[in-house]
Amino acid sequence: MLARNAVLLSMLGTLAACGGGGGSSSTDGGTPSTQTTTYTVIDGYLGDAEVYVDRNANLIAESFELLGTTNTNGEIEVDKRDEAYDLIVKIIAGKTTDSDIEGTVAFNKEYISAPDSPVITPTSTLAKLNNMSLEALSSALNISADDISGDFVANQKHHAHVLNRSLNLLLSETLGASNTKLTEILEDSRKLADYINAQAPNADLSDLTLVINESGGIEHSTPDKVHRTRFDLAGMTLQWEQKDFSSVDYTDPSEQGFHPCYLAEFAGNLLLVSNCSRDKYITLDTETGEIVSVSPTLQNNDIAYIDGEHVALVAFDGNITYLDKTLQPAIPSDEVLTRENDILIAGIGRWALVDKTDGGTYRRLRRDAPSAFLNNNHYYEAELLTYRAVGEVTSIYADGNYTVLQDVMLGPIRDAVIEKHNASSLGFIADNENTKVEWLAPNVYLSRVDTDGEDNGYVSNDYHYLYFSDGRLEYLGQMDQGTWWRGADDSSIVYYDVSKVDGEGHMFKQFSLKNGEQLAQWERTADELSANLYGQLHTKAGIYSNSDSYSTVIKFK
Repeated sequence: MLARNAVLLSMLGTLAACGGGGGSSSTDGGTPSTQTTTYTVIDGYLGDAEVYVDRNANLIAESFELLGTTNTNGEIEVDKRDEAYDLIVKIIAGKTTDSDIEGTVAFNKEYISAPDSPVITPTSTLAKLNNMSLEALSSALNISADDISGDFVANQKHHAHVLNRSLNLLLSETLGASNTKLTEILEDSRKLADYINAQAPNADLSDLTLVINESGGIEHSTPDKVHRTRFDLAGMTLQWEQKDFSSVDYTDPSEQGFHPCYLAEFAGNLLLVSNCSRDKYITLDTETGEIVSVSPTLQNNDIAYIDGEHVALVAFDGNITYLDKTLQPAIPSDEVLTRENDILIAGIGRWALVDKTDGGTYRRLRRDAPSAFLNNNHYYEAELLTYRAVGEVTSIYADGNYTVLQDVMLGPIRDAVIEKHNASSLGFIADNENTKVEWLAPNVYLSRVDTDGEDNGYVSNDYHYLYFSDGRLEYLGQMDQGTWWRGADDSSIVYYDVSKVDGEGHMFKQFSLKNGEQLAQWERTADELSANLYGQLHTKAGIYSNSDSYSTVIKFK
């Protein structure tokens, strides 16, 4: 897929945003500079949150009061002269990061500082809006004042951390809106604090968020679930199945009609589906599965990709034709074509589209091409990530430039997996011949020890490991070879296998990309779900799958 790689962008953003430090400094001439204090915004550490100095004390974050944004550790330097005023923090959905989750927060919130603490949190907000000190609030909630007035993440004060994560959900998008329901918020805060105090001796608080439901009961959740950053595999259900393609005017040489083969998200709310010959395209509504548009029957094409709201079809001679959102032939202007975030629909392996500088002839470039060759060509996607086993990640940009980052070479990964596997009690001897490595993202790799010594598809009985570039190695379990997928969220990977023995059925397993922990499992029998899920597309909107043999497209959510 030629989509922009979110993991790399997140990593580069982290490097660019890192800052910190506090206290005072001086110029080379010895004149003291402005004194500053480091303030930290926390429920987890909140990065890229906007901080305002409320100099007119109206509880409104106004543009002329903007001080700056927090770094990835939630920190910002505040001039001593501004400490006389309250600090308002705007947490912005889709922009602000939270160290408790992978990705950005799902809700807009506003916090405000309390006068007796350099941390800005839901509890500081609750104290300030109620005209209470943090000490008075801590007494009301029966929790240590030191815990809620300090960095409860770094100090591992789990009571305070869980309380603040949970209080965050009670606050409104603005301080003014929170102010209108203070009595309710304070009452619910006491309920949460009492529950935490009662449950703490027997509960794992490390990843807990408490949610008060509509009936007033308390439910256990996690930050990933609350912010919808983790796909809920265990709760996955079949949203729709489309298997009636009788309205699609298409006859192949075997007269079997239209069979879905390739899938891609398209134009916001559509799923683009083509047959394996790539000479017929349809779109489905992603919410209902209903057929929206059907293309004319086309010539077979070499490669196909999405450019904005157009489908680009590259013929074997290099010529490109386009289909619009309704899948009718179109001639888009250069202004309409974005040539950014292009998504590969179909092609052999992971190829990049190349517009050669010597006349515009289109060629295909293998993902393992030497980086020295890359600079000679112009790329029609904003960013393509390629990985070579020699330890390079090459990021290729739309202007033809590229960046090579150092990554872990294949040898050290295999050596670590073999050493751990042979030291275990699993009873098999692993070597380079049967230790496969798949690159998931910068710094994360999947390794499969194939004990049968050959690639036997779904029936191969393998041992799976997750390797991290910092040297950590986590054993995922003994499973059939199966297939591994990313895309449903940023924090996990999903394994799929369909059994070929008695009791045939489907098996999905979800594993954390942080530590290899199995998060969820989903099973169905062949009677419950007859189609083999050959091709899959994992997205944040759900998991799509096609089954050519059963001529069906399915969406799970």
